[in-house]
Amino acid sequence: AARAVMMDRIVTLGGVHLKGEHAQLNADGWLNLSKSAFDVAYDMSLNFTGNPLSTEENLPVGDVKIRGKISGGFQDFSAQVNLSSQSLKLKILDVKGLEVQLEAKGLPQKPAGSIRVKGAVMDQPLKVDTDFAWSGKTLVLRKTRVHLPGIDLRASLSLTP
Repeated sequence: AARAVMMDRIVTLGGVHLKGEHAQLNADGWLNLSKSAFDVAYDMSLNFTGNPLSTEENLPVGDVKIRGKISGGFQDFSAQVNLSSQSLKLKILDVKGLEVQLEAKGLPQKPAGSIRVKGAVMDQPLKVDTDFAWSGKTLVLRKTRVHLPGIDLRASLSLTP
């Protein structure tokens, strides 16, 4: 069920609730057509545990919860996404206690922000932190740190494809 109301070129969206066999999505927000701006908050859950169609050859097996917010102007908006999973299998990788945080501004043309990842892969702790910026030509990663057992990588780099 969903509710949409338009008044003075502002569309208010509430109570969006979509549910499928293995997925659920909830969202609320607004769209201001006069100012070409929007603000949407959402949460989504996916559960592919015990699903015979979810095998390591074609889909991740496990659970995923995503909560986020997207807001700003059509040509310059920001996004915050938090993803978590208690257990996820991707091909041969077993991931436990996964937490991912993504924050970006300047979307869609020149995104800049940060990515934070922590969890355990193959029963070994994993932590990745980096700040990023895309100029349209160059990807810059700053304060990048990757921590795995026996590896503590720190770097800043620029990549121009």
